[in-house]
Amino acid sequence: MPQQQAFPDLEPIIVAHQLELVPTVWSCLELPPTTEFNSRLPVAQYSRVPAGGAARGTWAHGFLLDKATIDVDVYAGSRETANAAARLLRTSLLGLAGTVRDGAGFVSAAETTGPGWRPEASQDITRIGWLVSLTVRPMP
Repeated sequence: MPQQQAFPDLEPIIVAHQLELVPTVWSCLELPPTTEFNSRLPVAQYSRVPAGGAARGTWAHGFLLDKATIDVDVYAGSRETANAAARLLRTSLLGLAGTVRDGAGFVSAAETTGPGWRPEASQDITRIGWLVSLTVRPMP
């Protein structure tokens, strides 16, 4: 029986992809320190949420597919800027379907929820967020 190949860590792969395709938005895993936050706006944060999981292919030994749910939060100084950044990031993220990048073969990409306003503690920041489901297989 073939050895199970480890699933790639998707969050840094997504951040690298978004920084490359949408350089006008600071994409990250961890938000910048408060001293830098406003100067980096718009900022997008990506986090895998505990939904989805590993799945088998019909012919596979072991688990072949990783079904990941990624939470995206976009922070900006205005609703207009947040919406504009979200439009660019959505297009880029959904465009991962059918591509191979950094050891990950992206089988599919679909929004679980569309973008919507999310409450934010600061009155000077608008936050827009949504969920994306990615089906990925490890690639040698």
